[in-house]
This record gives sequence, structure tokens and C-alpha cells, in this order.
Amino acid sequence: MAQFAEKLWTVDDFLTWEASQTVKHEFVAGEIHAMVGGTIRHLRIVGNLHSGLHQALRGTPCEVFAEGAQLRAADIVSYPDIMVTCEGPNPLGYDAQEPKVLIEVLSPSTEGMDRGPKWLAYQTISSLVHFVLVAQDRPYIEMYTRRGSRWVYITLDALDANLALAAIGVSLPLREIYDRCFPEAAAG
Repeated sequence: MAQFAEKLWTVDDFLTWEASQTVKHEFVAGEIHAMVGGTIRHLRIVGNLHSGLHQALRGTPCEVFAEGAQLRAADIVSYPDIMVTCEGPNPLGYDAQEPKVLIEVLSPSTEGMDRGPKWLAYQTISSLVHFVLVAQDRPYIEMYTRRGSRWVYITLDALDANLALAAIGVSLPLREIYDRCFPEAAAG
């Protein structure tokens, strides 16, 4: 990591460097962070979200990506846990730059970045309507929804609640999002 401290990086510097790496990295707040594996619970939540969104979006122009699509916003480059775009086929290939929904599953090592510099950068994305933070230690979801120039904040903490993503016409039960994560969340 000493090589990173010796240089002030720009987004372009980072993108050039990352293209030659075998592991994905994020560039947030001027710092490079290696993407590391998550917990089994994190993987289940991301899988459940991806599966539910993918199924609900069949036949629409919207597409859901899980952890692999690169997003550039302001001065960051990130790989959101879940990203939904409705822009149709992307001529750039792996980049999706017009997200309507971004979802981050929180962990102790990433929560500060997800709530801080990433959230600040995500607010500059004009297409973004919903930013969702999903706890993995308990059923608890926070959602910011753009209403004009303001962001409206709500929380959900009951397994019988639904995460309503109006911008893409999808509602997902928390019980399904947290399936196999907690005994009481087992989807029937």
C-alpha cells in the first residue's frame, strides 16, 4: 500500500491502474480500497435482492447488476452491491452510468464509506431515484428517495414490510430480502 501514499491519484490515474489489476478496487475519497469478499449473510442478501429484482424486471427495459458493474460518480469509482439501470443496452459494455436504484449492504468495514463519501457522490447522479442501505446484522433497511431537489428518508424494520422502489415499479418483501439470514425470515 505504500505505493498509493506516494502519489495523489485522479480518477483517470485510478482507472488506468485498475485496468491492469486482477482484483477489483474502489476509488473513494482519494483512496484505493481492494474489494474483498463479504460474509455469507452479505452474499445471501445480495443474491436475494438480485434474484427478486431480476424476476420483477423481466420484460422491462431495466436491468439489475450485482457487485460487478462499475459506477463512476463525482470523484469516485465504485462497484455498488446492487445497481438497477433502465437505459437499455450499454454501448460501453461493463459500465452502467444511469442508475435509478443503488443498494449497498452494510458491513463494519464499508459502512463509513457507504454512508459518507459514496452517498455524497451518488447524490450527484441525476438519474438516481432510490439509494438503499441494507443492514446485515438484523432486518433493517434505510432508503433515500429523490423528490425534486430533496431526499426523503424512510426506514423499514419489520419482516412483513415491503421495500417499495416506485421508480422501477417493484416492491420486495423484507422477508424475501432476508431469506435464510434469520430463522424468522424464512420465506414460506
